[in-house]
Amino acid sequence: MRKSLWFAAVMLLGLPSLSVAQTVIAENFDGVTGGFPTTTLPRGWSQGKYGVSSNPINQWDLLNGASSANPIVTPPSASNCIRFQSFAIPATEASFIASKRLDMRAIPAGGAALSFKLYRNDQYPANTDNIQVFINDSATVTPGSASQLLLTETGSGLTAINRSITLAPTVAANGWYTYNYIIPNTYNTANVYVCIVGTSAFGDNMYIDDFSVNTYPNAQNYVASSANIFSQNTSTTQAGAVNQEIIGIKVTMD
Repeated sequence: MRKSLWFAAVMLLGLPSLSVAQTVIAENFDGVTGGFPTTTLPRGWSQGKYGVSSNPINQWDLLNGASSANPIVTPPSASNCIRFQSFAIPATEASFIASKRLDMRAIPAGGAALSFKLYRNDQYPANTDNIQVFINDSATVTPGSASQLLLTETGSGLTAINRSITLAPTVAANGWYTYNYIIPNTYNTANVYVCIVGTSAFGDNMYIDDFSVNTYPNAQNYVASSANIFSQNTSTTQAGAVNQEIIGIKVTMD
């Protein structure tokens, strides 16, 4: 049965402008399966050393609750979480995990909200294993770089969150705690990255989960008269057939 879809090109020419408002990027690290723990990260995420490091296991890895240790944890919302191995990494060594690229071209004056959960516990109470959060225009952080910005956690007013529950910001019990940040609207490009730095004090491991950030891509507008048919299947397609190309149309969005 032959079907003509030439009308689709006509309809596309009359498309209104499409607008994209706030888009929430959420990551619970469950897209990676099997072989835990693993240094395989979700698509678009990366990691690297922060400052001088001589230890080969100075890194983040991804795992499920069953493969966690020092301490054993249950991820708060799904199966997986990420870990900084401060239990085994010499004190003062640090590494970072960088988010996928974030589009902030339409970020509002008040900035963009960012949050994640950190597991905190009472083992090695005096050891200052901690995390810090940076914003950068590339998926890396380097001590002293002018392009990156160290963020302040909004609830505590601190730039470093300790793993130990007896250190700032103090909490009453072991568990997962949510920490919130604001990305300032000076980071208003299509190339913004969140970089979380873990620094070891040779205490327990640190775990992070339920990462969420509001992004603000530009409004997407159809460029008038850009619709263009670049392929058309002239063969007969049978009734009930699937995955059969009929027509290919290219449009430009700006």
